[in-house]
Amino acid sequence: MADGIVTLVEATAYDPSVSNKLIRSEELDNAGWGKSGATITANATLAPDGTATADTIVETATNAFHVVSQYVSGITAGVPVMASGHLKAAGRSRVRIQTDTSPNNGTADFDIATGTIFGTTGIASAPRLIPLGNGWWRFAVLWTPTGSVALGIKLILAASSFGVAYLGDGVSGMHAWGFMLDPSGQLNDYVRTTGVAGPGTRVLRFASGRGRTTGPNDTPPHVHFAPRLQQPVNFSRTLFSNARVTGGASVGAGEIVLNNTDQALASLRTLGLDGRDITVRVGAQDAPYPSGFTTFLTGTAEQVEIGARTATIRLRDRLQLLSLPLQANRYAGSNVLPSGAEGSADDIKGQPKPLLYGRRYQVPPVLVNTAKLTYQLHDGPMQAVDAVYDMGVALAAGADYANLAALEAAAPTAGTYITCLALGLFRLGAAPAGRITADARGDNAGGYVSKAGEIVQRILTSRCGVAAGDLDAASFTTLNTAAPECGVFLTGETTRQQAIDLLLASAGAWLAPTRTGTWQVGQLVAPASTPVATLTDVEILSLDSRATNDDTRGVPVWRVTVRYKPYSQAAAADIAGSVSAARRAELLQPWRDTTASDPTIQAKHLLAQELVRETALASAADAASEAARLLALHGVRRDFVQAEVWLSESAAALDLGQVVRLVTPRLGYGAGRDFVVVGIALDGRRQRLTLDLWG
Repeated sequence: MADGIVTLVEATAYDPSVSNKLIRSEELDNAGWGKSGATITANATLAPDGTATADTIVETATNAFHVVSQYVSGITAGVPVMASGHLKAAGRSRVRIQTDTSPNNGTADFDIATGTIFGTTGIASAPRLIPLGNGWWRFAVLWTPTGSVALGIKLILAASSFGVAYLGDGVSGMHAWGFMLDPSGQLNDYVRTTGVAGPGTRVLRFASGRGRTTGPNDTPPHVHFAPRLQQPVNFSRTLFSNARVTGGASVGAGEIVLNNTDQALASLRTLGLDGRDITVRVGAQDAPYPSGFTTFLTGTAEQVEIGARTATIRLRDRLQLLSLPLQANRYAGSNVLPSGAEGSADDIKGQPKPLLYGRRYQVPPVLVNTAKLTYQLHDGPMQAVDAVYDMGVALAAGADYANLAALEAAAPTAGTYITCLALGLFRLGAAPAGRITADARGDNAGGYVSKAGEIVQRILTSRCGVAAGDLDAASFTTLNTAAPECGVFLTGETTRQQAIDLLLASAGAWLAPTRTGTWQVGQLVAPASTPVATLTDVEILSLDSRATNDDTRGVPVWRVTVRYKPYSQAAAADIAGSVSAARRAELLQPWRDTTASDPTIQAKHLLAQELVRETALASAADAASEAARLLALHGVRRDFVQAEVWLSESAAALDLGQVVRLVTPRLGYGAGRDFVVVGIALDGRRQRLTLDLWG
């Protein structure tokens, strides 16, 4: 274990006890802020908290007052309100902070280059300038209103004299971030708001050992990490379910235990921690923050438990986000027949709308209008309806219509169907003889996607609220090659995780947030890349060989069956008598199968089994390639070992999916053997990591 290693935790919390009456407190470009003689460059530079969210106020090249302002109502006369904000010179350093809604008139003048306070007028008092490092200052001024009228922050740039119009140069101005009107009248921790004023979020900070206060050049500067980490973090993450190398992912879980013998943490019960970010970093006690620390985990708080001596924060990694339902949109049951595409109160009201991604065959659409015989395949724009079948008999395709009104106004003939691809709908020309199915290509909002990586990416960004910037785009592109064409058709109560697992199974792939919170995917392959670390007996405390918890228990397989091109299974009664015998047999099978086998493996491994993989692959050729790949991967000896190592900055930097090399005479690895990291567990109390390794 490295000497002087400290664990630092930052937890975002919703705090109802501290309020900010301003909206869009970090978004001066928003219409909630008035601008006069000034323009805003949004997210132009690093804010005091280290994020690229600070705006720049740029004066116009006019002879005018150069002003940014926001006013709020609901003010009570005689009750002090604390105004504050964060500023940094960008060509101008002098600024007047003003409120001028008579009788609530007041000013405070500052120079943020020299840290000078020039005084106050009117209802303003107690001006402060707090240095934050890197040129940033937090100003504060107390307004004590004399009337129950609007109050606010009016920021007026000054060339020399305060409160005087001047000819701007069109380029000079001031960086600005994090404004606050706190009705408590106290200078509290800054609370960020978006579109709603009131309570917002703040950051809680805890440390192991003797604690830590950041220095003037750290980001953020002059903040305290309280020495309360009794058990810094106990957390485990895996690529697949625990001790497995096949199947779906499982949510990483753990906890942070805080010392609460003084009961000072009882207030955590009133905060909103659940679902919010927690970051755990490891580094030397006096290393610069955060650049000198390694981020071990960017996770999510689940709940807080308060005891007589401890407070425990339960943790999950970001996969927890995928436990929610994939489809939030449901049928309203609001049809006014013969029009509408929302069903009625007596049929589909309240049911989730279907979602179709990529290419699928023989899927059962949802009947959304019984009068017009309108069906839906996808909630949104889709690529194509390639075929529609009535009891297995193909109908003739008609025209596509731009909207629901045009679709309903058309008159399709018997034996045909027409579409409204913009809404994922089609209509029949006559009442069906029986079961309706369709071959189709789904979602094309922003372009049609049909490969596993790009479909997962589309689901994360459009259905899960994940920002595109939080994705490892290169890993998704790589996965597209491994699973060329896929498709999923989702109805009913499906979680985000279930949908994504169907796609990932098509390539033996995994999805896992990195330790820094970036979403990445990868295909499980034999370790071939250059190891990111070599572990020897110097680092390894213990090393044990384990059997996996897969169905085969880690024994090599002799045959692989890949199931592809799934159909919604039909009963014999659902198929018309005119359908050929070969087509009938096909429709009765829920899967198409392809196999790869090597009987010689059974000669060596008497317990060798068959691996069966259900996929969303659409092509026989792609399924055959995947079967051959899986046989090569799982038809030979693969070791699954657990290595326990000391926690250090380098060990904390290891991540799921990376390759490490073991060089130790233990278990016969004296010449070195490479492994994929498939699981990581941290015991913060013992300062140890346990690595699950496969290769």
